[in-house]
Amino acid sequence: LLKGVCAGAREIGLEVVLPVCSHGDMPLVVARKQVDGVIRLLGQDEVDQRRTACPLPWVSVLFDVPEADVVTVDNFAGARKVGRHLCGLGHRKVAFIGPESAMALERLAGLRAALNEVGVNLPDERVRLRAWAGGEESAIAMVDDILKAHPFAKGGRPFTALVAYNDYMAVAALRHLRSRGIRVPEDLSVAGFDGAVPRGFRGIKVTTSTIPLELMGAEAVAILDRRLRNAKGPRQRVVLDTEIFPGETVVPLAGGPQVT
Repeated sequence: LLKGVCAGAREIGLEVVLPVCSHGDMPLVVARKQVDGVIRLLGQDEVDQRRTACPLPWVSVLFDVPEADVVTVDNFAGARKVGRHLCGLGHRKVAFIGPESAMALERLAGLRAALNEVGVNLPDERVRLRAWAGGEESAIAMVDDILKAHPFAKGGRPFTALVAYNDYMAVAALRHLRSRGIRVPEDLSVAGFDGAVPRGFRGIKVTTSTIPLELMGAEAVAILDRRLRNAKGPRQRVVLDTEIFPGETVVPLAGGPQVT
C-alpha cells in the first residue's frame, strides 16, 4: 500500500511524509497543518468509536467514512468470489469468523450470496462475529467456539470449509486447527480475504480474495490531489475489484458436494 502511495506521489510531484504515531493519535505534522493532506488507513476501533476527525483534506483507505473521500474495495463481490470458488470445488457446508463490523457483514453477505446460488445457505449457527476481532487471539477463540458447537469427531465433518474475515485470521485459524489435530486442507479447507498474510508466515499459500494494494495506494494519492485542487468538489469514492487467489488451503471436496 505504501509502495503504491509513494509511486503515485512521484508521478505527480508530491512528497510523502510518513510520521510515527501511536494509539491512533493524530501526528503533530497533521495537527499543526504542516502538510497539505492526509491518506489514512484507519483501524476498526477508530471507525466504531468515531475517532476519525481530521483538520486537513483526507482520503480514507478501505473504510467508507462519510466525511472523507475514500478508496475501497467491493467487499461483497470479493467474498462472493471466495464463495463461488468454494462451491466450484464442491463445498456446501461453510463457516465464517470475523469482527462485528460493517465490512465483515458485507463479506459475510457476499459469501452467503454465492452459497445461495447453488441452493444452500450459511446458517447463523456456523457464524461467529465478535467486537474488535481481527487478529490471532480472537480467531482462535471463535474457532474453538464453532468446534465446540460442531465437533469434528470420528471422521465426521460438520462443515468442510472455514472462511475468515481476513488473512491474519485465516492463518491463525489454520495454525490452531492443526494444533487440534484437524488437517488443513485435508480435513478442512480455509480461506481468507485481503491477500496480506502475517509478516514472517512462510507456510502454505492461503486461498484468498486479494486486494490490489499498490493500486489502492496510487488511487488514494490521485484522489487527494484532485481534492487539493478542488476543495469544494463532490465527495470522491473509488471502489476497486478483488481477485481470487486459489492458494493451497482449499481443495476439492472428495465425494462431491455435501448439502446441509
